[in-house]
Amino acid sequence: MLYNNLLILTVILGGSTRMAFYCPLCFEPLDANTVLERVCLDHRLHEIFPLGNEYGRALCPHDLDQDRCNSVMQFQNGVFIAHVGCIEENPFWTGSATVVPGSLTRNGHTLNHWMLGALAQIAVLAPGRREMWFPLSLFRTVNRLQGGDNRPSGRVVKLLGDRAAGKTVLAYMALSGLDGGHFTYTPADTFVYISPDLDPRTRSDEFAKALLPFSLLEQGDTLPDWIAFTVAKRKANIKAGLFVAAGLPAGGPIRQVLRAMSTGVERPLFLAFYDNAGEDLVAAFDSTRAVNILTDRAAVVLDASRLGKFTPNPSANAIAAKSALRHLQTFEALRARSAIVLTKLDLVPCPPDLLDAIRAGSDTNDTNARQRLIAIEWLCQFPSSNEAILGRYLKAHGNTEVFFLWTEGLGQFGPGHTPKPYGVARFVEWCLQ
Repeated sequence: MLYNNLLILTVILGGSTRMAFYCPLCFEPLDANTVLERVCLDHRLHEIFPLGNEYGRALCPHDLDQDRCNSVMQFQNGVFIAHVGCIEENPFWTGSATVVPGSLTRNGHTLNHWMLGALAQIAVLAPGRREMWFPLSLFRTVNRLQGGDNRPSGRVVKLLGDRAAGKTVLAYMALSGLDGGHFTYTPADTFVYISPDLDPRTRSDEFAKALLPFSLLEQGDTLPDWIAFTVAKRKANIKAGLFVAAGLPAGGPIRQVLRAMSTGVERPLFLAFYDNAGEDLVAAFDSTRAVNILTDRAAVVLDASRLGKFTPNPSANAIAAKSALRHLQTFEALRARSAIVLTKLDLVPCPPDLLDAIRAGSDTNDTNARQRLIAIEWLCQFPSSNEAILGRYLKAHGNTEVFFLWTEGLGQFGPGHTPKPYGVARFVEWCLQ
């Protein structure tokens, strides 16, 4: 089974448009008659309104300067939007009202995350809304160009790869900022959403699983099975975070970072990974193709340890390689920049000096060129294989980037045993370019 991810980055911007908008949860087009509901936690107000193809209608009308509730710096306690009629529901919807529990526990750990408090506040202001709420910044990320805003404002990046490739771990590591000292931007805090179960007894379970790693990492702790993978097909699976310019206190309390942001830090960015169930990657019809028109970057994630060069069966990764090639060709036609990401490099015989350079955060032309050449060599090990076809494509397309990534310490648990990712920062920088 294969999985997709969509990576989105943004800064808050303004504007107006005559073009179609899209819902950032279901990615359905929003026309002039689409109805949205806006809640402002700052002003304690909510309003139901037709979008009317007006970009600015999503903003709180009480912050025209966009430096308060409409600012990305206030995405936790500012403006939230619900797409009325969206198929993506609030995980705490009971069928008649939204009931957020006073506390939520997973694997014996009581979750500590701002979203629980925000959703509880929203439920007081708009108790009858079944659809899921999303921050204003996520709406603006997806719709910035439709809003007539051509200034640099972040990127929409679609990630593709099979379930075992390590995309879920990559998302958590990128948003945690654990590749310390190598980020130009520092992650501050996170937003998550995953399509809930239909059964009201278990509908918040996947949401709790998605929150658990962020809650643990905030406290410098880990547990067995702390990164749980989604076992059922989910239409939406979003992990997002706010990034601020380097120089702020990395790894410190979230409130300390947010206080520092109020002193005039430039270009805060909102980074979101969008996961889709991946059976569609090998089907004739790709149900996520509507997202493609919004995509600036496309990256294929492959597990290096499953390449034919390192396994008894050279064809074991054939489906993933064939899917990777098809999607790279799709985004080449759409003129989106693309990349191949090889994960789990610590499990294959990679040159030790190259691994040391990546650990040190090297971003030199020599280090990057070596990753590309080694990837092509590994993929082309068996000339008639799907991997070799992908390798020849990579060799012929010099603009397709290559990233080597891995995470150490995932099997160690308890306070102080946080994992150590390598190569993540360079990948995030590529997305932000």
